[in-house]
Amino acid sequence: MTQGPLRRDQGVTAWDYRLPLVLTMAASVVLSLVSMHYSPILNRDGMMYIHLARLIGDGRLDSALALFDWPFFPALLAALKALLPLPLIHIAYGTSLLFAALTTWMLVVLMHRAVPTGNIWWAVLLALSLPATDQYRPDVLRDWPAWFFMLLSVWVYLRYSAGHAWRWALAFSVTVLVGALFRLEVAVIAAPLFLLSLFERGYGWRERIRLFALPLVAGVLLLGLLVIEGGRFSHRLWDYWNTVNPLVIYDGFRQSGDALADAVLNRFSRDYGAAILAVGLLVLIPTKLIHFLFGLLLPYALERRHGAIDGGPALRVYRWLAWTWLLLVTVFLLRNYYASSRYLVPLMLFLMPFLYLGLVRLRERTAHRGLWALLVFLIVLHGLSAAIATRGPEKLAIREAGTWAGEHLPADDRVYINNGQVNFYSGRPYFRGSSNKILAPQEVHSDWQVLAVRRADEAKTRQRLDNEYQLLERFDSEGSEVVLVFEKLAVNSQPAAQ
Repeated sequence: MTQGPLRRDQGVTAWDYRLPLVLTMAASVVLSLVSMHYSPILNRDGMMYIHLARLIGDGRLDSALALFDWPFFPALLAALKALLPLPLIHIAYGTSLLFAALTTWMLVVLMHRAVPTGNIWWAVLLALSLPATDQYRPDVLRDWPAWFFMLLSVWVYLRYSAGHAWRWALAFSVTVLVGALFRLEVAVIAAPLFLLSLFERGYGWRERIRLFALPLVAGVLLLGLLVIEGGRFSHRLWDYWNTVNPLVIYDGFRQSGDALADAVLNRFSRDYGAAILAVGLLVLIPTKLIHFLFGLLLPYALERRHGAIDGGPALRVYRWLAWTWLLLVTVFLLRNYYASSRYLVPLMLFLMPFLYLGLVRLRERTAHRGLWALLVFLIVLHGLSAAIATRGPEKLAIREAGTWAGEHLPADDRVYINNGQVNFYSGRPYFRGSSNKILAPQEVHSDWQVLAVRRADEAKTRQRLDNEYQLLERFDSEGSEVVLVFEKLAVNSQPAAQ
């Protein structure tokens, strides 16, 4: 990586820009495949999406909506299944793999556009080593296409800012809309971009209206349709409103603070229940950011020793987007009392141009090759540790038990399976539920039970079923759970093979 900055005024050809982007896509695909290899079990959301796609493909949209009220990603999988002669699980994995590569590629484009004086290969390194996204490479998630179209919307906005062409205004509306079809909150990025346009030079009201009139009209029409429809889609809309409604947040937070004070705090500090809850919740955000960006923050932190890092107008858009998403996550956290790291990924994506600038500045200043090699090693190691789940094979018992049940047990209600993932790999639909719930024998009218239990509860479970069931198979992959297959003693015949 000794090549200098890629600049056209130095005679750099278009291929010098395209080669890093092509290799970014290829490296992303390889990294995703490696990550999938070390995570042999499909994630629960992916199982649900595949089940919904099957329902939609069978024309049972109402059943799909009853399970999940924003089914556009499963609908995409169902449409691809109708076009491609592949199993649905392969289509699901391939879709996420493709959008993961596109997200990584678009992140490189945006970072290098924000800091064109930097070496684009360092942008490739950072994008491929981002732990926040690498941890989700083996998963089938609707977030991947949502993240891609969100970044694409930012790129289109920047292109429109450079020329105010109608085609970029229309493209902006389309990309925001498509991103919102996968995750509705993607539409929020239109708000800071509109506010930013009010302060940008070269923006007249005609240019602002051209860019935001169509999203505004589409949003009003969609809002009207949802209200008139009065079904599950409108329920989701009202859920989002209640999430950001200050009165609802305040009332719920005050009640939760009082409950915390009554349950935990002594009588001298009960007036501080809400404050303690707020501090405890808000500390989650910086903790997660440091956890996922630690290696990438090091160059930025080292460069800060020499003064503030100001990226100028090129980074202003990312500053507005980052603050807006931070506000959104904070409101969600105070309303729901949890924040998945997935919800913080857009915030970290918007921070990446700043981290890339810090790395570029540090590289220009640092002459000590040993220090630089150590930083690069830590960045790559941090990314790979997130992408490769070393404990993934411990869950193989779930897939092995499900596959065995699908091949040897009947596909009817004579088989009771307490785990949705085992149920999925047995050829049945995935369901949400506790994998640790063990029903009493008299509550289960089944000839066979397939139970995923904690290793510590195995002996107790076997003893509990000993009088009415016999252990038929045991699946153990040295994880925290084992899967036990029981056959009712009254069943004399062997299980029917499928």
